[in-house]
Amino acid sequence: MLLRRASSTRRLAVLLILFVCLGPARAEIAATLRVAVDKPDRVIGARLYGAHLEHMFNSVGGGLWGELLQNRKMMPTEGRGNGAPAPWFAFGDEQGSVRLEAPKQAPTPNDMARSLRLEAPEGSRAGVAQGNLAARPGDAVRLSLWARGEGKTLLTVSLGDANDSVSAPLDVPAGGWRRVVTRLAMPRRAKEARLTLTVTGPGVVFVYAPSLMTEAAYGADGFEPAVLAQARALAPQWLRYPGGNFAQNYRWRDGVGPRDERPVRPNVWGGLPEPNDMGTDEFLALCRRLRTEPVLVVNVGGRGASPEEAAAWVAYCNDPAQKSEMGRLRAAAGQREPYRVRLWEIGNEVFGSWTEGSSDAPTYARNFDAYVRAMRAVDPTIRVMAVGQTPEWNRQVLKSAQVQPDLLSLHLFVSQSTPADVLTQPVAYETFLRGVGAGGPRLAVTEWNLNMKEANQTWLAGMWAASLLSVFQRVPYVAAAGVNGLVNGWEGGVIQRDGTRLFATPVHTVLQLYRRHTGARGLPVTVRGGSIPAVVSEEVGAAYPTIDVVASRDAGGPIFVCVVNKSQSESALLSFLLDGYKADHAAANLWVLAAAPAARNTWESPERVQPARGRVVVARGRFAARFPPFSVTWITVPPN
Repeated sequence: MLLRRASSTRRLAVLLILFVCLGPARAEIAATLRVAVDKPDRVIGARLYGAHLEHMFNSVGGGLWGELLQNRKMMPTEGRGNGAPAPWFAFGDEQGSVRLEAPKQAPTPNDMARSLRLEAPEGSRAGVAQGNLAARPGDAVRLSLWARGEGKTLLTVSLGDANDSVSAPLDVPAGGWRRVVTRLAMPRRAKEARLTLTVTGPGVVFVYAPSLMTEAAYGADGFEPAVLAQARALAPQWLRYPGGNFAQNYRWRDGVGPRDERPVRPNVWGGLPEPNDMGTDEFLALCRRLRTEPVLVVNVGGRGASPEEAAAWVAYCNDPAQKSEMGRLRAAAGQREPYRVRLWEIGNEVFGSWTEGSSDAPTYARNFDAYVRAMRAVDPTIRVMAVGQTPEWNRQVLKSAQVQPDLLSLHLFVSQSTPADVLTQPVAYETFLRGVGAGGPRLAVTEWNLNMKEANQTWLAGMWAASLLSVFQRVPYVAAAGVNGLVNGWEGGVIQRDGTRLFATPVHTVLQLYRRHTGARGLPVTVRGGSIPAVVSEEVGAAYPTIDVVASRDAGGPIFVCVVNKSQSESALLSFLLDGYKADHAAANLWVLAAAPAARNTWESPERVQPARGRVVVARGRFAARFPPFSVTWITVPPN
């Protein structure tokens, strides 16, 4: 969500709960903690707050990308009506007809795309329509399509529904294909945005690759502005693309060149066909807009992918325009200067049978060597990540590979059923990360999240995220981490979009606030008095402390303290001693977010779970506060 200043009433309530009522309380945790503010003991990873973007389950199409039409390149599917592929439907008089045809001389190299043949005899009509489009009343939209006619034919485009609609005739050339563009405004009284293409007889019209976008999306490089605003608020430090499992099916050449000329492919991970409208250039334009570092995942052996293909992708991104064929191809697409993509991941989850190109560890190590050598022959400055998994897989890969990776990629998910089990898992992962990271390359947790359907969108997921982000701060081997995913996708997307409806999940807020409250160096935190109880999870086989505190700072900068109270029933009265803090008096700012485990934002109430702000007085390096049950609090103490 976009963080806003809390109302004065709510802020006062938080102040009363946290900082005034410091007297005895029922069922309360009490402890004193020491933070050595002048003795940092570790370097915190500089890229802990990244994100993952994948062509999967409306993450790109229907999510971040602004195209309003589905299956716009008419790949054959189980259709509705007499010849239109889903989700299009055909209509017209009995004499009219609609059918799919291979688009003769159409602007596409792909035999999976089709054009629509709309034929209407004298006095009849035929057409196709697609409804439930994500256009709002008053939106200015732009329609483009390729068309050709047989003889003089009238093709009419309309937008809206039976309540209110607008129409415009399109000039269809006879003979050869021509791209036609028209602009419309979504009617204000229409209850549904439906695009309709109608031929009035006599005549035949062929239509290929219609595209409908709002003018606002056109002005944002093709991205949906409301989703883009939430992505900007998240401000990921890096963005990983195109997957995920999709990466092992992806051929990067499908996603470059003029969008209407790109091939359409089946998407086994996304349901509807993949038009490849968002590819390399669009992704890197997104990274520029978000001011984030791109991470590209190359296909290792899936669908015939090869080291040479990966090397050509490096050349497309990084070669000067005059140096190579790929550099010239990029320049022809409008990007003369190299993108200079530095971080590349060699495959995704190739240890799994669900992945195209899967293999055992020694085979992957050989593939890793071949890919990296081919890619670094193009650009020796790139940094590479290898696929990691279990300690044994990692041992075999690192032992067998002749080229050592700069980073080892790991994925951390949890599918436990209760809050106690979920919140125990970060403790187990901390042990795992310390064991894997010792003596090897630094770690990049390139995918993490719950894997619990709609629970991914609850405050329980926010608490899990906070607990895991604290682990990443404590483990010095973790250089980077990224949430799966940015938009929709598996149910864990931190931005949820359904048509014109949108909300950000609690994990989105947790990521924003952790990023704002993380310094470059970690500070030691020790318990000096009282006790912090632990909760045991029999399912996980471990226990977690109910209070989790991490602290950090930049050199000479403010001190950041993050407190996670994992108890569902007990508040925590904590006293802090900032050892080495010399100011006599200071006011520390804070954000606090507390909610029930099942609390969540919804389409109807997109800001139900949000933080409030407050202050606490720091006197001679000491302060005390009460932290609500099941809460995360972020504290900023000004520098000495």
